[in-house]
Amino acid sequence: MSFDELKKKLENGIALQPFWNEEDILSWDEKTMVFAVMKPILLSPTTLKVAYEILCEEYRRRLCESWRFHFDDSWWMADRIGDGLFLGDVYNIPIDMPMLRLIVENGIGRETWTTWCDFVENEIHEGRNIPRINFYSWWKGMRPEMLTEEND
Repeated sequence: MSFDELKKKLENGIALQPFWNEEDILSWDEKTMVFAVMKPILLSPTTLKVAYEILCEEYRRRLCESWRFHFDDSWWMADRIGDGLFLGDVYNIPIDMPMLRLIVENGIGRETWTTWCDFVENEIHEGRNIPRINFYSWWKGMRPEMLTEEND
């Protein structure tokens, strides 16, 4: 998506006037979709919501692309963009936005996530409501055998 396309989506029917001016823009990176402005901007709640949803969808697209997963086979929990992303019928564990950002921004492979999901499902079968190791810690190398009974 180009800068002009993003700008058009944000402005189209959302705000009476743009929330930035062309002269305020310092730089735009097509690959990362990051732009810098000379002054801070204050977004209306509606504009902020739409901007967030656009970015959530971009993270979803990039995850599906990097994991070679069909975009149409992924969906947001209860159709609420940004709440939890499901990937087909493979696992019943949604990917929340912090986890999605972590995966996409660090190029974490699908195998790391699926291995953690297997661990979580085993924890649930053992009667735990909350897994002992979150995804971030799993990605960093924490494993069940590293836990002591005091920390369990």
